[in-house]
Amino acid sequence: GQSTPYSFEYVGAVITSIGSVEELLPLLRDFSLEADYLLETQGNILQGLGSALQAYDEIINGTPSGAYEGIIGNSLQSIGCFISVLGIKIELTDQEDGQRINALGSWVQAFGAIIAAIGQQLEEEAEEEEAGSEPTQYGQGNAPFFLR
Repeated sequence: GQSTPYSFEYVGAVITSIGSVEELLPLLRDFSLEADYLLETQGNILQGLGSALQAYDEIINGTPSGAYEGIIGNSLQSIGCFISVLGIKIELTDQEDGQRINALGSWVQAFGAIIAAIGQQLEEEAEEEEAGSEPTQYGQGNAPFFLR
């Protein structure tokens, strides 16, 4: 896509990555239960914010091909993150219900990621067709950058 360091897409991806690392920390190191919940909550909030920025970028800068998938996919990821935050908060008082809600949020995020990936692929292929790039042994637009 049009991802430059000054685009909402790029900034959103960076924020999402930071949130992913923050959510991963409790799995790598032992923290108190309170710190675990705090890191998980903050990580999901950052991921949701990043996905929302990426969806916004698709609204204002998206190419015609793949824009709808990018908007819907990133929006679903953002919604899923905030559902997970709700689940984490509920886990403090009702662990079983909280885990169910958290799992639902994770599934919504995963479904959104699939849709966003499809949109990104469509966008990349359209941009390469516009640029007139030559097909590779992997097909038009499917070659890793280091094989182009």
